[in-house]
Amino acid sequence: MPKTSDKYSDSEASVRSLLATLIDLARGSIESIRLSAAERLTLLLAAIAVAAIATILGTAVIFFLSVGAAHVLATVTPLGAYFIIAGFYAVLLVALFIFRRTLIVDPVARLITRLLVSPPDELQSTPTNTARDDKNDQTPD
Repeated sequence: MPKTSDKYSDSEASVRSLLATLIDLARGSIESIRLSAAERLTLLLAAIAVAAIATILGTAVIFFLSVGAAHVLATVTPLGAYFIIAGFYAVLLVALFIFRRTLIVDPVARLITRLLVSPPDELQSTPTNTARDDKNDQTPD
Protein backbone atom coordinates (compact mmCIF):
# COMPACT_ATOMS: atom_id res chain seq x y z
CA MET A 1 0.00 0.00 0.00
CA PRO A 2 1.50 3.35 -1.03
CA LYS A 3 2.16 5.96 1.55
CA THR A 4 -0.08 8.99 1.75
CA SER A 5 2.82 11.38 1.16
CA ASP A 6 3.74 9.56 -2.09
CA LYS A 7 0.18 9.93 -3.35
CA TYR A 8 0.21 13.67 -2.68
CA SER A 9 3.64 14.18 -4.21
CA ASP A 10 2.49 12.39 -7.38
CA SER A 11 -0.58 14.63 -7.54
CA GLU A 12 1.55 17.71 -6.96
CA ALA A 13 3.92 16.67 -9.76
CA SER A 14 0.95 16.09 -12.06
CA VAL A 15 -0.48 19.51 -11.28
CA ARG A 16 2.91 21.18 -11.85
CA SER A 17 3.28 19.36 -15.15
CA LEU A 18 -0.22 20.39 -16.18
CA LEU A 19 0.44 24.04 -15.27
CA ALA A 20 3.73 24.01 -17.20
CA THR A 21 1.93 22.62 -20.25
CA LEU A 22 -0.81 25.26 -19.99
CA ILE A 23 1.77 28.05 -19.70
CA ASP A 24 3.59 26.76 -22.79
CA LEU A 25 0.28 26.57 -24.64
CA ALA A 26 -0.59 30.16 -23.66
CA ARG A 27 2.84 31.38 -24.81
CA GLY A 28 2.42 29.60 -28.13
CA SER A 29 -1.06 31.08 -28.60
CA ILE A 30 0.19 34.60 -27.86
CA GLU A 31 3.07 34.18 -30.31
CA SER A 32 0.66 32.88 -32.96
CA ILE A 33 -1.62 35.89 -32.45
CA ARG A 34 1.33 38.28 -32.74
CA LEU A 35 2.53 36.67 -35.97
CA SER A 36 -0.98 36.64 -37.43
CA ALA A 37 -1.44 40.33 -36.60
CA ALA A 38 1.93 41.19 -38.13
CA GLU A 39 1.07 39.27 -41.31
CA ARG A 40 -2.31 40.96 -41.68
CA LEU A 41 -0.85 44.41 -41.00
CA THR A 42 1.80 43.75 -43.64
CA LEU A 43 -0.88 42.79 -46.19
CA LEU A 44 -2.92 45.89 -45.35
CA LEU A 45 0.06 48.23 -45.66
CA ALA A 46 1.10 46.59 -48.93
CA ALA A 47 -2.42 47.08 -50.32
CA ILE A 48 -2.35 50.74 -49.27
CA ALA A 49 1.06 51.25 -50.91
CA VAL A 50 -0.07 49.63 -54.17
CA ALA A 51 -3.25 51.72 -54.19
CA ALA A 52 -1.27 54.92 -53.59
CA ILE A 53 1.21 54.18 -56.39
CA ALA A 54 -1.60 53.20 -58.77
CA THR A 55 -3.46 56.41 -57.93
CA ILE A 56 -0.42 58.57 -58.62
CA LEU A 57 0.37 56.86 -61.91
CA GLY A 58 -3.30 56.74 -62.92
CA THR A 59 -3.64 60.47 -62.28
CA ALA A 60 -0.67 61.21 -64.54
CA VAL A 61 -2.08 58.98 -67.29
CA ILE A 62 -5.54 60.58 -67.06
CA PHE A 63 -4.02 64.06 -67.10
CA PHE A 64 -2.03 63.43 -70.28
CA LEU A 65 -4.94 61.66 -71.97
CA SER A 66 -7.18 64.60 -71.10
CA VAL A 67 -4.74 67.13 -72.56
CA GLY A 68 -4.39 64.98 -75.69
CA ALA A 69 -8.16 64.63 -76.05
CA ALA A 70 -8.57 68.38 -75.58
CA HIS A 71 -6.03 69.05 -78.33
CA VAL A 72 -7.83 66.65 -80.68
CA LEU A 73 -11.18 68.27 -79.87
CA ALA A 74 -9.62 71.70 -80.38
CA THR A 75 -9.36 70.95 -84.09
CA VAL A 76 -13.16 70.50 -84.21
CA THR A 77 -14.29 73.08 -81.63
CA PRO A 78 -11.40 75.40 -80.72
CA LEU A 79 -13.24 77.27 -77.97
CA GLY A 80 -15.12 74.38 -76.34
CA ALA A 81 -12.59 71.56 -76.23
CA TYR A 82 -11.46 72.08 -72.64
CA PHE A 83 -15.05 72.68 -71.51
CA ILE A 84 -16.11 69.36 -73.04
CA ILE A 85 -13.31 67.56 -71.15
CA ALA A 86 -14.25 69.40 -67.92
CA GLY A 87 -17.93 68.45 -68.44
CA PHE A 88 -16.94 64.81 -68.87
CA TYR A 89 -15.07 64.90 -65.54
CA ALA A 90 -18.01 66.67 -63.87
CA VAL A 91 -20.36 63.87 -65.01
CA LEU A 92 -17.81 61.31 -63.78
CA LEU A 93 -17.64 63.08 -60.39
CA VAL A 94 -21.44 63.11 -60.04
CA ALA A 95 -21.61 59.40 -60.92
CA LEU A 96 -18.87 58.66 -58.39
CA PHE A 97 -20.77 60.58 -55.73
CA ILE A 98 -24.04 58.79 -56.50
CA PHE A 99 -22.47 55.31 -56.54
CA ARG A 100 -19.85 55.94 -53.82
CA ARG A 101 -21.09 53.12 -51.60
CA THR A 102 -21.02 50.54 -54.40
CA LEU A 103 -17.76 51.74 -55.96
CA ILE A 104 -15.69 52.77 -52.92
CA VAL A 105 -17.10 51.94 -49.49
CA ASP A 106 -18.12 48.30 -50.05
CA PRO A 107 -14.90 47.16 -51.81
CA VAL A 108 -12.71 48.82 -49.17
CA ALA A 109 -14.76 47.27 -46.38
CA ARG A 110 -14.48 43.83 -48.03
CA LEU A 111 -10.72 44.21 -48.42
CA ILE A 112 -10.17 45.23 -44.82
CA THR A 113 -12.53 42.54 -43.53
CA ARG A 114 -10.81 39.87 -45.63
CA LEU A 115 -7.40 40.95 -44.34
CA LEU A 116 -8.28 41.39 -40.68
CA VAL A 117 -10.96 38.80 -39.99
CA SER A 118 -10.39 35.07 -40.40
CA PRO A 119 -12.98 33.17 -42.43
CA PRO A 120 -15.21 30.98 -40.28
CA ASP A 121 -14.19 27.35 -40.03
CA GLU A 122 -16.41 24.80 -41.71
CA LEU A 123 -18.59 22.90 -39.32
CA GLN A 124 -16.71 19.75 -38.44
CA SER A 125 -19.67 18.02 -36.80
CA THR A 126 -22.01 17.94 -39.80
CA PRO A 127 -23.58 14.53 -40.20
CA THR A 128 -22.68 12.64 -43.35
CA ASN A 129 -26.10 11.00 -43.70
CA THR A 130 -29.38 12.81 -43.41
CA ALA A 131 -32.66 11.27 -42.39
CA ARG A 132 -33.66 11.04 -46.03
CA ASP A 133 -30.45 9.16 -46.86
CA ASP A 134 -31.11 6.77 -43.97
CA LYS A 135 -34.56 5.95 -45.39
CA ASN A 136 -33.07 5.33 -48.84
CA ASP A 137 -30.32 3.10 -47.47
CA GLN A 138 -32.78 0.71 -45.79
CA THR A 139 -33.58 -2.33 -47.82
CA PRO A 140 -37.04 -3.93 -47.60
CA ASP A 141 -37.15 -7.30 -45.87
